[in-house]
Amino acid sequence: MIDQTKLDELKTKHGDLFIISKDEEEFVARVPRRPEIMHLVDKGAASGYGDMLRLAAACVVHPEGVDLQLIFDGMPGIVIPLAEKLCELAGLSKGAEAKKA
Repeated sequence: MIDQTKLDELKTKHGDLFIISKDEEEFVARVPRRPEIMHLVDKGAASGYGDMLRLAAACVVHPEGVDLQLIFDGMPGIVIPLAEKLCELAGLSKGAEAKKA
């Protein structure tokens, strides 16, 4: 679990952040930016694990560097739900609601 002092430092540096938990891992991440989402959307069904890995690595601000890489190496599958949650935070979802005007 990240301590509040470190979280405050990260918020000062990166702005609004989210804590994403999966299994026993905890990630602090920013919302993906438009170019990062555009890359995934432009590739559509052709986007794959490498694209998800790039998105997660770009948006996760803690842990970082070697520590993040070790988590991804030890549990490579964790990248997929992490990237999916980041896309959800950016407003990318499979469904939307509509009603007759």
